[in-house]
Amino acid sequence: MKKVLLIILIIGFMVSVSFAQMGNMKFGLKSGMTLGKIKIDTEIPSSVDRKLRFSFAAGGMMIMSLGEKMAIQTELMYVKKGEKFSESGMEFESAMDVLELPVLFKYRVMEDVSIYAGMSFDYLMNSTFMFYNLDELDVVKKFGYGVSFGAQYMIDKLILDLRYDLGLTNYLDEAIIPDLGDKIKLNTIYFTMGYLF
Repeated sequence: MKKVLLIILIIGFMVSVSFAQMGNMKFGLKSGMTLGKIKIDTEIPSSVDRKLRFSFAAGGMMIMSLGEKMAIQTELMYVKKGEKFSESGMEFESAMDVLELPVLFKYRVMEDVSIYAGMSFDYLMNSTFMFYNLDELDVVKKFGYGVSFGAQYMIDKLILDLRYDLGLTNYLDEAIIPDLGDKIKLNTIYFTMGYLF
């Protein structure tokens, strides 16, 4: 799996360099806040208050024009995902830090407004659930994917972006934690700002 991913990344890089030489690509940086929630298959007691995990995302992006109204946008982002829980005054956290590679197809609906959708490919860098370090327990998958869709507003070289990422991968390999069940999927809302060079 890792060799296949490496080959895909190398081919993608070579294709990107080829297109960049044609002059129809733009590069930029972006960052912003995230609101994370996890999907698990176990029943959460009514005494537990579930809260979105407020955190951040940051990274780089590339936009390749496919014509007057269409473009492909790819990114490499560091994203903090997960969820927060509280019960009887105590707070717990599900913290999943992800290296994310979205590939998005964008369509300009107005002069400064675009909508987009595509796939996001994830590498799980570290993961905890409440008091459990899931990496040390060796029960999580490292690679995953999801579906991303959203909208952008562009002001000159500045891009304001609202996105929802629906995680499709169950990151849990084994159901060894009673509180956790046997499923973890990551869903995330993004509010980001980017700048094109």
